[in-house]
Amino acid sequence: MRKKVQQRILNITVTSMLLLSSVFPVAVFADQVNATPSINPPVSTSASTPASNTIPQALTSNSSATLATPTTNPFTVALLGTSDIHGQMMGWDYFQKKASTGMTRLATLVAQERAKYPNNVLVDAGDEIQGTPLVYYYDTIDKSWVGSTTNLYPMINAFNYMKYDTLVLGNHEFNFGLDVLKPLIAQAKALNMPYLSANTLDSTATASDPVTGDKPTWSDVKPYTIKNFTAPDGSTIKVAVLGLTTPDIPYWESPTHYTGLQWGDIVTEGTKWVHYLKDDPNGPQVNAVIAAIHSGEGVADPSTENPPNENEVLAFANANPEVDTILCGHTHVTLNQQEGTNKIWMVEPKNAASNLEEVVMNFTKNTAGKWTVDPTTETGTSLSASTSVPEDQGLVNLLQPAHQATLQYLQTSVGNTTAAFNADGQTIKDTALMDLVNKVQMHYGSAQLSVGAPFSPTAAIPKGTVNIADISSVYIYENYLYSLKVTGAQLKKYMEFSVGRYYQQYQPGDTSIKKNSSVPDYNLDVLQGANYTVDLTKKGLYDANGNSLAGGEPRIYNMTFNGQPVDDNTLYTLALNDYRFNGGGGFLAAAGIVPQTTAENAPGYITYDSRVALGQDGQVRSLMMKYFQDVAAGKITGDGVTGTSVTPTCDNNWETVPRFYDLLEYTDVHGSIDNSPATKPQKNAALMSGLVNMERATYGDERTALLSGGDMMQGTPISNVLKGKPVIDWMNEIGFETMTVGNHEFDWGNDVLDQNLKNSSFPFLVANMKMKDGDTDPSATKLLSDAKPYTILNKDGLKIGVIGVITPDTANIVMPSIVGHYTFDDPATIINALVPKVKAAGADIVIVVAHIGDQSNSFPSTGQQPTTEPFGNDPQNLAYMTHQLHGVTAVFGGHSHTYNYDLLTDADGNKIPAVIGAYNAYGAGDIKLALDANNKIVAAIPTFLDLYNRLNSSVTPDPAAQAIVDAANAQIGPVFTQVIGQAAVDLTRTTASSGYEDSNLGDWAADITAKVANTDFGFQNAGGIRCDLPKGPITVGDIWTLMPFDNDVDTANMTGTQIKSLLDYLVTSPKGIGHISGLHFVYNKSQPTGSKIVSLTKADGSPLVPDQVYTVAGPDFVLTGGDTYPFPTLSTNLQDSHVLVRDAMLNDIKARGTLNYQPDGRIQEGTGSTSGAASIPVGTVVFSNGQALDLNYANNPAYLQEVTQDVVASSAIYIISFDGSVVNNKTGAKLNASEILTLFPAVTYKDAKGKTRKFNAGNGPEVSANNNGVQSLNAS
Repeated sequence: MRKKVQQRILNITVTSMLLLSSVFPVAVFADQVNATPSINPPVSTSASTPASNTIPQALTSNSSATLATPTTNPFTVALLGTSDIHGQMMGWDYFQKKASTGMTRLATLVAQERAKYPNNVLVDAGDEIQGTPLVYYYDTIDKSWVGSTTNLYPMINAFNYMKYDTLVLGNHEFNFGLDVLKPLIAQAKALNMPYLSANTLDSTATASDPVTGDKPTWSDVKPYTIKNFTAPDGSTIKVAVLGLTTPDIPYWESPTHYTGLQWGDIVTEGTKWVHYLKDDPNGPQVNAVIAAIHSGEGVADPSTENPPNENEVLAFANANPEVDTILCGHTHVTLNQQEGTNKIWMVEPKNAASNLEEVVMNFTKNTAGKWTVDPTTETGTSLSASTSVPEDQGLVNLLQPAHQATLQYLQTSVGNTTAAFNADGQTIKDTALMDLVNKVQMHYGSAQLSVGAPFSPTAAIPKGTVNIADISSVYIYENYLYSLKVTGAQLKKYMEFSVGRYYQQYQPGDTSIKKNSSVPDYNLDVLQGANYTVDLTKKGLYDANGNSLAGGEPRIYNMTFNGQPVDDNTLYTLALNDYRFNGGGGFLAAAGIVPQTTAENAPGYITYDSRVALGQDGQVRSLMMKYFQDVAAGKITGDGVTGTSVTPTCDNNWETVPRFYDLLEYTDVHGSIDNSPATKPQKNAALMSGLVNMERATYGDERTALLSGGDMMQGTPISNVLKGKPVIDWMNEIGFETMTVGNHEFDWGNDVLDQNLKNSSFPFLVANMKMKDGDTDPSATKLLSDAKPYTILNKDGLKIGVIGVITPDTANIVMPSIVGHYTFDDPATIINALVPKVKAAGADIVIVVAHIGDQSNSFPSTGQQPTTEPFGNDPQNLAYMTHQLHGVTAVFGGHSHTYNYDLLTDADGNKIPAVIGAYNAYGAGDIKLALDANNKIVAAIPTFLDLYNRLNSSVTPDPAAQAIVDAANAQIGPVFTQVIGQAAVDLTRTTASSGYEDSNLGDWAADITAKVANTDFGFQNAGGIRCDLPKGPITVGDIWTLMPFDNDVDTANMTGTQIKSLLDYLVTSPKGIGHISGLHFVYNKSQPTGSKIVSLTKADGSPLVPDQVYTVAGPDFVLTGGDTYPFPTLSTNLQDSHVLVRDAMLNDIKARGTLNYQPDGRIQEGTGSTSGAASIPVGTVVFSNGQALDLNYANNPAYLQEVTQDVVASSAIYIISFDGSVVNNKTGAKLNASEILTLFPAVTYKDAKGKTRKFNAGNGPEVSANNNGVQSLNAS
């Protein structure tokens, strides 16, 4: 009776589906292995409606029903493929605690693509149930799903929701044994999602498979499945999915996890099945074959790899031209292109649900009338499942209970640490994190030695409470622990194999240890319990594939145990995980130890098996948790234990040579910690720290030194208002180790500088500054006692002496009231005297960090970065100093805001690296040192890490640095974003294109000093203006950046003769002329001193009276002799207005509203004379009656100047006569009407009386009654 009812239900269901198919067509699976087609459930459910997690009753029938499918021409079927999901179901990273890729995002992409291609096949190529805490929890902790038909394993639940058509076995499916895998496969099978693996064979079978002639496929899985589609002509298109699995599982897995199974070769087994599916008259004769293979692309001959035949997809493709598309996996890379000799479309999705691979296959009829895939029209697409892809809320809801249970499990505490562990530098030297894991293995495995592979570069255990999540994020695999006896000779072979494969040989010019890119980090083992050195100047005994090298050289030397050389014949107990024990990576075979046996050539062999001893709790991850728990309980004491907490300790038992050290310098940052425009590039503290983090991740904290060349604080509002504190906070946080004092460190006075020194966690260095004889100023004396001439850094056993020196020019460029207490001695003399003392104090090498610069150097911002950026050799340059040095290993500079890096010759003829690391956070100076085991320099390579132009987008901003900036911004409030006016034009420090030597920003700055002090004339030094003001809004912060110095406006008295002498000096001053107000002058550098000023008048054109006393104003820095201005000797009656230059600027802009300045030619280079009249710049249009218009005021009301005829003759380009004619003053030619009209279109202007007039080039000028018309055109 029950059978009849079931048959009626089936008939009704099939009939209903046939009726619905005309509206909602679906594809049908035909299980050709059992010759019993089964109807697939509806292809998908609504993305917002969770699918049921109850397994439906399978529908079967002895008669096949082909359902209608939408017809297109050609007929299109899309392969949608995933692989190596490794349990990444939720779009959440359980270790980093942030959004990530996940099946919940893949589901969105799948729905999107199914809408485009209703005829599709969705396949996963394996490694599904291992890799995240969520699947681990349900693999080992909560196994209530096993055997259930209603409580689905979470991964199967997700696959069912997304309506996968079929799944393939991966090697990690066997990590938890058949007790987990078999019920999982059963759930998938009941949901019509069969697991496939044609080459996973039943080793216990006695009968052969009729297709292959070999052992039959394991009965729990199928070799293939077929999905039927209806072609436009009504015929059936059969698409087969053939599943295959990497045969190397026995290399990695415990035999107890695959009892009764073996694996056939992918190429051998797969080729037989392809032939059967397509060509065998007794086979299904499908229209297309998709090979879904859990194996990587590999090489043409996979037998040459180690282990052999792990990645066979390319070999399979070359052997099977009949295959239409290949979905592969296992190697965690992204691939989507035609490959191999047969140009078969091959795709591999990246691991962790990172992307969906799609291949669109177009079927057309061949000459025999059969529908086949047209390979010329196949297309592939890789779709990223990044965090920008929204999650499928239905799947999120479905997985939420499992997700929450996992989160609760992960928060379980296991113990405590006294400090953090991290993985920095783990592949080049010993680390506390690797020591911890090996220590755990040695402790529980009762072993003398232990080997382990490096972890993820981001692996870390935090300081404080440690929970399951922390341990799981470090040890991500489900490995067990073994201990076995090995001889010293076997141990050496084991380690030679490890370092021979993994590392490239050192080549001159290398700046770091290099690995063979084809060898993953998990195929490097580091040894604990014995001391040894890896010499990478040697060739090694093995290549990257593990093959012996002809003429190879050992890389392991000085291997000792308990202080004695490791003896070849002595037996040692070695702890290792089951991946290695079972042959993973080929290490045991290379060492002459036969895996998984007690053969005679593996003496003593197994002494401990954690799976036997502890069961599931014997996993290394579990043992790490137990270690923390045992320490907390007081059961473990000694090294690495403080009370009841685990302490990071590292015995530095191994290292690679050459040893690379990374010396980084930021210099002249000038407070640039908060430059974050909406569009990149940016330059700020977060990026500077990010660059340091990136370098430390490569070289390790202990081999990276972070230095400063000075001028770090002064320059921006965020730093200036708080007197440098945010910069010091940032430098402390990122871990600067020294700072050389720069000249701008003195800008806020000795007391503030000394306070910043005390607030720092690193020494301030200045060796060539001392008190003047007899000077006892307490502030200066205190600063000198707190600053140091040198320091010694201990970097992973290398003691680096650092000497700091400052430019002697500091005496001239800093307020004399601040630095007048000091003398600044010759840097080279001081350094040479100190080097022997520093080495006597223990330094292995000595470097110099100098706040001394170089000539201006233009650094390319695009294209390839040059190999070197040479230095000049001016007497006060860094290179000039370096040429005089003895015994110095490297030199860093600063001060000049340039990019320089090169090898310079010292006084002994040695080539030493030198770098100046730019300014304002544009990048870092960098010197890489390679040292042998005796600390001898093998190589030294200087360069510049161009953070702004080249590395900006690749550096991850540091949140801790950004937090410091945010806190400072919160402290200073919104004051600096307040808009106080508008710049009508770009206000720049550069000279005008017309040839004037003055600039609009400089003219305004100088005018400000004279205006606020109500003096005759004003001055502003060029170095005091720190930035330009672009056209647009001007904020308070802009002016603080422009004028960061707390300079008052000072006044003084000077005679006309003294003013001329001052200008005569400034014309050739190394600091430049600067900016002036109230004066117009012409200079000629070629004239002798005292005669360089060839024309000098006041702005109104009147002459200066030599003996008359005038008042002058300028920043106190200038009027007290800063920048070598000779005011102290040329002026009298120095007075302080007690008005800051910056405040005067702010008030002026607020009063104006709009700042519209143009350079007016107050400074010119030439040979002419003003003859007591105003100087008229070249380019001015002049009337022949001796009146002229300064065209730089074209945007303002025009004004006239009385000029003499000689000025007209020398300055005018065009002379416009009142008869309407225009003459080119340079050639004397009269312009015709057409030329006039071209040059001078109709415009309006104002005459001398302010009346608006018109000039029409064709008819002559309109003139006023008294003929005072002026043409307001820029005739140049």
